[in-house]
Amino acid sequence: MRAIGIILAGGNNKKMKELSYKRAIAAMPIAGSYRAVDFALSNMTNSHVQKVAVLTQYNAKSLNEHLNSSKWWDFGRKHGGLYVFTPSITADNGYWYRGTADSIWQNIDFLKNSHEPYVIIAPGDGVYKLDYSKVLEYHIAKRADITVVCKDMPAGTDVSRFGVVSMNEDSRIVNFEEKPMASQSTTVSTGIYIIRSNTFTIENCTISNALYKGLVMMGENKNFTIRNNTVSYNGNGAVFLNGNISNGIITGNDVVDNYGTRNLTAGIVMTSMEIDDYYTAYNEFKDEHLYNLLDTPHDIVLYQNNVKHNNSSGIYSDGAYQIYIVENIIYQNDKEGMCLDYGTFGAYVSNNIVKENGGRLRQSDEDLEADFVTAFGRLSDGSSPAKLPGISIDNSAYNTIVNNNVTQNYGSGVKMVRSAYRNIIMENSVSDNNKGKSDDFHFFGIEIGHESTPDEPVKGLDFTASYENIVCRNIVTGSNYAGVFLAVESYCNDVFDNTILGSEWYAIECHSNMFNSMPNNIMDQEILNLYAR
Repeated sequence: MRAIGIILAGGNNKKMKELSYKRAIAAMPIAGSYRAVDFALSNMTNSHVQKVAVLTQYNAKSLNEHLNSSKWWDFGRKHGGLYVFTPSITADNGYWYRGTADSIWQNIDFLKNSHEPYVIIAPGDGVYKLDYSKVLEYHIAKRADITVVCKDMPAGTDVSRFGVVSMNEDSRIVNFEEKPMASQSTTVSTGIYIIRSNTFTIENCTISNALYKGLVMMGENKNFTIRNNTVSYNGNGAVFLNGNISNGIITGNDVVDNYGTRNLTAGIVMTSMEIDDYYTAYNEFKDEHLYNLLDTPHDIVLYQNNVKHNNSSGIYSDGAYQIYIVENIIYQNDKEGMCLDYGTFGAYVSNNIVKENGGRLRQSDEDLEADFVTAFGRLSDGSSPAKLPGISIDNSAYNTIVNNNVTQNYGSGVKMVRSAYRNIIMENSVSDNNKGKSDDFHFFGIEIGHESTPDEPVKGLDFTASYENIVCRNIVTGSNYAGVFLAVESYCNDVFDNTILGSEWYAIECHSNMFNSMPNNIMDQEILNLYAR
């Protein structure tokens, strides 16, 4: 067998009204003794697909009873069989299937334990005859990662209940709209897919206006390419990677104007965090947030993407490691341009333009409260006065930030906070940050540590000192309040061979009473060292 089959039979179609009150759509009687699902089963066995899973959920009793007679369709061979899966309540999951993608995700072990290189996914409520093996041969000949079986509808057909595709002259999909209100294309997806299970490419697509997230990859995935797509105007983030995801490249994409203001709704998210709500990722941070490196995104390249105008951060990493963020334009995102958060390590960040981020321009009161800044109120333009940096390194270690242009961000240019440890900030141009300064706030070119006081709204959070970081050979210029800032209790940081010019007050402002070295810097302002030895 070259392929396994998955039949999606868990949904409910309210348009069927009374007919679906007590039975699944896939269990609708056809010609007396048959059911709608039998068409997909017949197609599978006649296409020599002998290992098939049927995913059921809504009003599944009559469907499950029918499926017990799998001998009708010649399943049950030694190396095959018919499997029926329903949502399972486990220690890790308490949800029904929340859509087709989630139904497959909840049964991902079925795919992992199968060795066939291809997967055929088909709806269980369609009445049709199709030789899937011919579609598979076409898929292989095209060397495609995903093949979608489509149908051209007559002109004037209402396509608002379908997924609508647009293709180029080579029959490559260039645009996919899910249930559009209006569309110029009348080519619709039949819900039948052939997928190569080991590697895949998502290329030249427009992914927009999704209610929750634009592009989601979860579980165990490797050897992928996400290239030259436009991901925009999605409800809770754009590109979301969660789990053991590795050996991938995300390049040439426009990730712009996506909504959702929490960390996990950023433009591009790489996270190992256990998600309570997969739709929104609005889960509470768990105090005992431990990382399993086997379930963490790693060895991923982000190259030459435009990440702009997102309501949250441009790029957000939570626990990912060995990631490469190179030559991206990260511009005017409402939170950090880039945030290496909670256990990220071994990231290499180079040759990016990180500009005008951190303004908190479009966040709701709810989100400001989640960020502990509601107490500061709003400025005349409705934004929060508590601004964020271009690049944030938060409780993360062994990251290298080199040769980036970090400019005109509302908060600090580069900020290390909460046990940022052994990071290297080297040969960057850090200019004209502190754009969001006010009477209550001022920001810096490069900030090490965080000076928390009892009056701050972050009281109760554990903001510990940053230590053993290297800040060297950077050019720090312009209207930063101070070029380099070292907070109380930061220690063993080496700040050397930097050029620091044009700061509003000090070249270097140090509030730590512990050892930090600051030799050989070129400065046109003095050093403020409150605990000089």
